[in-house]
Amino acid sequence: MIVLFALLTSACAGGAGATAPAPATATGPELVEVPLTLYRLIDADGSELGTTRTTADIEAIGALVNGIWSQAGIRFEPLRVRDLIVSAAALGPIVANGDIDTLLDELQASPPDDLGALNGFFLSEAFGVNGFAPTGSRVFFVVDRPTVPDQRVTSHEIGHLLELHHTSQDRGRLMFSGTDGEELTADEQTVARYVARGILDGNR
Repeated sequence: MIVLFALLTSACAGGAGATAPAPATATGPELVEVPLTLYRLIDADGSELGTTRTTADIEAIGALVNGIWSQAGIRFEPLRVRDLIVSAAALGPIVANGDIDTLLDELQASPPDDLGALNGFFLSEAFGVNGFAPTGSRVFFVVDRPTVPDQRVTSHEIGHLLELHHTSQDRGRLMFSGTDGEELTADEQTVARYVARGILDGNR
């Protein structure tokens, strides 16, 4: 499997060699810094499938995402925002049904700048959802006009990349789908930190 494809779609491979999270201290857990790149998907063909968000919009979302994830001792750093010009042929299937294969083919042909350990893509819409993270990947997608706050959608999708699952208990939790909740339980914080460290160590 080629390197870029592997980076973007690495399956989470069980943590045989993953490093356990550092124990909490009196001042809280040791900070885990994870590189995150957020891409503005821009339609090269001039249709309206790409994002209307500005770089400043996405930078503001990123700052709020770091605020949400601070409860777990996770910070996305460096956090970069980049423009990525792709064809309508790549964007159309994502909008229609979440099919990212054509996008991955285009990215392989012309690799984007500054790939992070995790990578988010912003586009106009996606088959009626606020966002999604393809299973076993390190990428997620967020639409321009979600029904819940932007930072909440983005943080929720990042949660999936860190192997957190939906919950049906307590609408105040980040992983309860379709709400404004932002809370992570102690167990979720532990899992997310463990997975984040495994990604950084190359074990996941």
